[in-house]
Amino acid sequence: MAAELDVGKRIVATVASIKNSKGELALHLGAAEGNSDICKYLINDLKLDVDIKELGVQFLFIVVGLCCFFYILGAWQKSGSGKGDSIALVITKQIDCTIVPNLSFETHHNGEAGAAIDESDSNAKVFEPCDIDYTDYTPCQDQRRAMTFPRENMNYIERHCPPQKDKLHCLIPAPKGYVTPFPWPKSRDFVPFVNAPYKSLTVEKAVHNWIQYEATHSVSQVEEHSFLKVQTNTLINSLL
Repeated sequence: MAAELDVGKRIVATVASIKNSKGELALHLGAAEGNSDICKYLINDLKLDVDIKELGVQFLFIVVGLCCFFYILGAWQKSGSGKGDSIALVITKQIDCTIVPNLSFETHHNGEAGAAIDESDSNAKVFEPCDIDYTDYTPCQDQRRAMTFPRENMNYIERHCPPQKDKLHCLIPAPKGYVTPFPWPKSRDFVPFVNAPYKSLTVEKAVHNWIQYEATHSVSQVEEHSFLKVQTNTLINSLL
């Protein structure tokens, strides 16, 4: 029993002295002469650590070598002698534009240059106004037409532009009582109340604290850093 304890102490002393002051691996085999199996185990363990370190160093050299190789390869291709650069040069030559020496800047959309133009063909086409029911009509967002589409997957809410045969060829009428807006910059601060035809835009939205409907038939829009006041009666009368 005492011999085994003595061997254990020597093994501990051996493990403690594996690395000397210079960092080199050293094994005092004489410290554990009484147990050769333990010495062999320690030697194999140390060899395994050394092999792992050597593999790490080899892997690092391989990675650095590959990086250098691809860097040199890219530099060679960009130098003008690489294959990729020669292909790009050929394509560039193929798409070179040719300069036309005699350019004509005359109009050619109506026959020969200088030919007489028929004034009757150049008259602007006049469109008649649509029915008053189309005041709020938006072609691709028509609510009445949207209700005819299936409700599956909310299909009816999507944009559905009318086909060519159902397109209108008239002007959407302005709301009843609509007046010409004030010119800039006055229109930045004042808007006629009659141009807001729905109370949902002026009364019901007042709870949002960004627009207010006043008893004097005016709309006040208050934001964090701006104040927009819309008066109708006095402003419109003064302009008229």
